[in-house]
Amino acid sequence: MIRSHVAVHRAREPNPYRISAARVEKTWYLRFPERTRPDAEAFFVWGGFGYIVGKTRTNDSVGIYRYPLSASGSSIPLEKVTDVRVAAPVTAADISSNGERLALLTEEGAYALFINGDVSQAGSAPRTFTRFVNELMEGACFVGNGLLVSAEARQIYLFTAPAFRVD
Repeated sequence: MIRSHVAVHRAREPNPYRISAARVEKTWYLRFPERTRPDAEAFFVWGGFGYIVGKTRTNDSVGIYRYPLSASGSSIPLEKVTDVRVAAPVTAADISSNGERLALLTEEGAYALFINGDVSQAGSAPRTFTRFVNELMEGACFVGNGLLVSAEARQIYLFTAPAFRVD
């Protein structure tokens, strides 16, 4: 089935001490600018925009797309921001709290891109890559002393190379 849109949901954080369902506060129905819609698993928020990073590579690159968080409607167009060369499919992304670094997690390791607050520079920004092959790595977030990564098999990893430290 070919889908015409993807949906992003903002949910209220559930209380970890009570069993309850997450409540969706807002949903954005988004459409990619290309005819073929890329598979996407990576998402982050920066500067009033939501960003989606494609998973599937085309010519060894993935696209980064954005939409304004203030947008509403049943068909919000995504704007392509840039393409980024990566060695494997992207499964997660995060931006440091000061916007200096963008992390892209792949099945073969993690990238730290030095974007200095400008996501459009990700394709040409200086970068580092820490190789660590694990096809089940799916989530990543910056913490003070590194990039915290989770895997589908319940493993937790911490990438501690200087490029991932943001304290």
